[in-house]
Amino acid sequence: MSILKGILHHWNKTNKAYDTIHPETEVAQITDWNNGVVNTLASTALGSLVTTLSSDSLLAKLIGKVLTASGARYQSGPNGYICFGSYFGSHIIQWGNLELRGAVIASAVLPITFREFFSGCATWN
Repeated sequence: MSILKGILHHWNKTNKAYDTIHPETEVAQITDWNNGVVNTLASTALGSLVTTLSSDSLLAKLIGKVLTASGARYQSGPNGYICFGSYFGSHIIQWGNLELRGAVIASAVLPITFREFFSGCATWN
């Protein structure tokens, strides 16, 4: 039986030299590879992202697959959210309609329940 083995060379910014990595035994040292790909992809594609995502191009499909793999998702509408996915800290921004009951009691229906609340903002029309 034949086993394919490989050696990777990783650029070490600290000592400005290549480190030799054996993926079979040193997987932890190359796990930041995905973040590098996402950062490079995001920085090179942001200029024309809206046009690209609305097309049926290969780049649009690739970006969609990367965002899907990271867990990025959204729901638009009066009550919606944007989840940025694991590559972006899994931050979630939600919005919703607010129903006033009396002078000081209010409840908002948000799409995703949460345990921790960071900040809120309300506007009055």
